[in-house]
Amino acid sequence: MSGGSQIRVAGGVQPNAVVYHIIGDWGQVVLSGGGGGTGCCKAIVDGTLLAPNRKIALSPGLVNGQVISGRDISIVSGSSVRCRCPTP
Repeated sequence: MSGGSQIRVAGGVQPNAVVYHIIGDWGQVVLSGGGGGTGCCKAIVDGTLLAPNRKIALSPGLVNGQVISGRDISIVSGSSVRCRCPTP
């Protein structure tokens, strides 16, 4: 995802109720789009990114959820992961 693309929830669905299971083992999952800082990022995903066989790179990007990878996770300056996860 680049250039400020966004995957947002709507209709009362909360980000902690959404999981994007990214299958396969080719390439990496990349969120980029600039705009780090106060407003954070132009590339935004609401929900958890689950990519057990891929690398994940936020450069910069915002995930309103969790980032889970069985490989490397790269979070550069200006990126953010905001987990609003329910507590047990």
